[in-house]
Parts: sequence; C-alpha cells; structure tokens
Amino acid sequence: MGAALQSRSSSRRRLRTSIRSEDINTDTLIRQKPAVALWKHRLSGKALKLLRQPAELEDLRYEDEPAAAGGRALEEPLLHPFDDIAIGARWREVQGCDDWAGLLDPIDPAVRGEAIRYGEFAQAAYDAFDSSSHSKYCGSCKYSRRNLLEKTRLANRGYEVTHYIHSTATERLLKLYRRPLVEDGERWSKDSNWIGFVAVSTSPREIARLGRRDIVVVWRGTVTGTEWMEHYQNAVVPKGLDPDGSESDPASQVRVEDTFVEMYATKNGRSRYNRTSAREQVTAAVRELVARYAHEPEELSITVTGHSQGGALATLNAYDLAASGINRRDSSRQDLVPITVYSFASPRVGNNAFRDRVTELGVKVLRVANVNDLVPYVPGVIFNEQLEFLHPRHFAPGASMWLDLVHDFLDLLPMVYTHVGVDLLLDDGASPFLKKGPLDRLNVHNLEVYLHLLDGFVASGAPFTPSGRRDKALVNKSSSFLDPRYNIPAFWWQEKNKGLVKTAEGRWVCPERELEDIPRAMGT
Repeated sequence: MGAALQSRSSSRRRLRTSIRSEDINTDTLIRQKPAVALWKHRLSGKALKLLRQPAELEDLRYEDEPAAAGGRALEEPLLHPFDDIAIGARWREVQGCDDWAGLLDPIDPAVRGEAIRYGEFAQAAYDAFDSSSHSKYCGSCKYSRRNLLEKTRLANRGYEVTHYIHSTATERLLKLYRRPLVEDGERWSKDSNWIGFVAVSTSPREIARLGRRDIVVVWRGTVTGTEWMEHYQNAVVPKGLDPDGSESDPASQVRVEDTFVEMYATKNGRSRYNRTSAREQVTAAVRELVARYAHEPEELSITVTGHSQGGALATLNAYDLAASGINRRDSSRQDLVPITVYSFASPRVGNNAFRDRVTELGVKVLRVANVNDLVPYVPGVIFNEQLEFLHPRHFAPGASMWLDLVHDFLDLLPMVYTHVGVDLLLDDGASPFLKKGPLDRLNVHNLEVYLHLLDGFVASGAPFTPSGRRDKALVNKSSSFLDPRYNIPAFWWQEKNKGLVKTAEGRWVCPERELEDIPRAMGT
C-alpha cells in the first residue's frame, strides 16, 4: 500500500514532464499549469488544439516558470504563440503589398499576429537594454548576440541575431543617452548607446510558416520618457540620404526631422562603436544578409520595426534601404526584396515629399497608434497632414487659385510634417482590463499596452476580445495601467535584487558580466 502511494505521488511530481495527451482535460490544465512542459513534447492534434485555447494560453505563455522538483527550471516552450498561424503563400498580402486593404477592420488574424510578433521584437530591445546608471555598462545591451533572444524569452521564434546597432549624436542629444553615474575609465563607452539589432529567420519551421526568409531590423525606443520630444528642432532638414536626387533639384524636396537624422547618420571617431553611424551599420548588415541569401530557394523579405522614437527611426531606415537599393536581390532593379515597417506610437518623421517618396519606393508602413497617445501627434502639432484638404487636387481646376499659393507656402514652411503609411488605430478606452482614471492615461504610450490593445482588437466598435495569445499581466510589466482586481503589481519587471549579487565575504556588489556579454564593437 505504501509503495503504491509513493508511486502515485511520484507520478504526480512527474506530471509536468510525462503527462499523456489522452489524460489532458481543462481542469487539469488550469489546476496544474503544465503548459510549458507539454509544449516540449510531440502532442497529439487533440492536445495541441486544447493547449491553444485562450483560457489556457493567457496566463501561462510568458510567465517565468518556477523551478521544477529537484530545482531544474522548466525550459522555454518549443512552439511560440503564433506558430499555428500559417502565412505561407499569403505573405506578401500580410506584409502589405496591397496596403492591407480589407485586412485591418475587421483585423485579419494573421496581420494581428504578425504585428504583435514584430512588436515583441521591439519590446525585446527595451528589455535587453542596460539603462541602470549604476552599471558601468549603462547604455549597452546586457546580452551577447547569441543570448539576446533567449534572455528576452524569444528563443523559440526561429530567428538568429546577426548584428548590433549603436548610435551616437552631438552633445545636444547625447545628454539624453544613458550613461553611468560614475565617470571613470572603466565604463564601456562615453559617446554611444546600443539602439537595436538585426536578425534573420533561420528555423526551417518558421521559414515555412512565414512563406519566406525574413530579415528584421529592430530599433529601440527611448528610455528617457517623453523628454526627448523637447529636443525636436521643429524643422525638417535635407536628409542627404537619397542617391536618386540632389537637394538642389526642385523635384526632390524630401525633408526629415533633424533629430532623427542626427541619431541615424552621426558617427564619432572617439567611440569604437560609432566609427560608423547607425545608418552605415544597418546598411552593411542588411546588404550582407541579402547577398548571403539572394540565391537561396526561399523568398526574402525585410521588416523594420520600432516603438516611439524607434518607430520613427524604423520608418527612416526603411526609406533609406529602399532609396539606396540595398533591397536588390541581384543586379536587376526589378527583383527587389519587399520592405515593410511595423511602427508603434511613432512620431511624424518628415514632410509630404518624404511620404510620397516612401510610397514611390514601394515601402509599406503599418502605423499602429493609440488614439489617446500624444506622441504620434508630434512633431507638427499644427502644420501636418490634416492640412491636406487644402491641396488644389481636391478642387476644380482653376477654381481656387489662392489654394495653389497656400499650398506652395505650406511646402516652404520648415515645420510641416506628415505621417507615412496606413493607420491601424487602437483605443485604450476599449479594454475592460485597463484603469480609467485621468492619471492612468500617463501609461497610454507604453509598448506592452499597445500589444495588449492589438491582442483584443477585432473591429471598430466591436467588443474588446483578447485572442489569448498574450498574458494581460504584461501590461504592468513597466506600467501601472492594469486594473487592480487582477492583483498584478505595477512595474513588476526587474532584475532580482536589481542585479546585485552577494559575495562570499557577504558584500553586495554589481557583478561582472559574462565575457561574451561584455559589449564589443563589430569585428573585435
């Protein structure tokens, strides 16, 4: 009898690693939370379908699992939350070849899944950034390229990080870059910040699901709040990036916000991380990857993503890649690799000519914005695309000669900005999971909030209906927006003991990084 009880007890302890698909029922899943372990095994179709039900996925997908019996931590699930969304032959449509016509309202599940997936890459750039001013590596990436996706819980996405991006600027903007508190010779860089990464899909399973091999460029947004907006010059400047037209040519009037150009195209000989600019680093990385896979049988895509200021840099970068011909699969200009941007909460980037040039180059931009977020309304609060109604093309020829003069005048103003691409507008007020107080609106710009809103958006005016692929607790990862009834603490994402470790002598210190996680310039 005792042996039988001991055997049953042992079986229960092994539930997470040995449960059989025929034994699965909903009650067991909810009570025992075995989802992560189950994903590690080859499941029957019945079990796989059950695990993909929203009720089971919502609370289990992203949480840090406790150590299993014996102290061994459970591994990351083999399949990611969007693994069941087969895109395949639809990939060009999902990537916006027809400007997402008929796919946004109501939203196509594949488009929503891809937007969230790329948004999670942008979130990984935040999570991997060392913003602690107490760290001598403040301003760098915490992890090596090999470890980044694993450490940010994206190891199962089927991508490999190939390059890092570093940015510098003039003193006007460098004061907004993160730096260590202590000024000493040990800090990794005085003049550079890590600002993103380039990755490529390498998993045969993911390539098959996507219908192509995907190169993704991820731009990190700012971690200094919205104070960076105060440093806009409120002037669009010649971008100096487009080889197809000179700045003196009246037909080429492309202008871009000076702040973005400075962060994107500035180099600094004092920093070994920015002897080349962020622009040059990305251009070289994408050119290398396009050349590497140009003659492979899979089709190829370039996707650029970012949140907030990162969204603006993503838009500028996509334009630059297309204008420079980096997306040529071979010497023929007809065989171009499609470029798509997924931007989140992006401010305006340039003028009408910039928008028109992006369209002419075939770059597709899906601009995800929360209607209550102020950042997408800047720069150009007054002079922006809303003045488009004054364009002479909206009137009969010769009917309003003064409109020609007004439009010519607006084109000459240095502060006329316009958004680029197709809008996907969300509203945090539609989510019943979020707080509704006036001060709670301070959280509306948060990227995890955006991804939560995407997850629940079905159509304009339709009830908010989470797909179950994202845990609502992520809303409070770096905000306090989630309704208190869910008992999720605000700003819960943090390193244990804020990164400090206790030495054998009993002292708490900032540890040295693993050798491979110490920042190094490309080629060193």
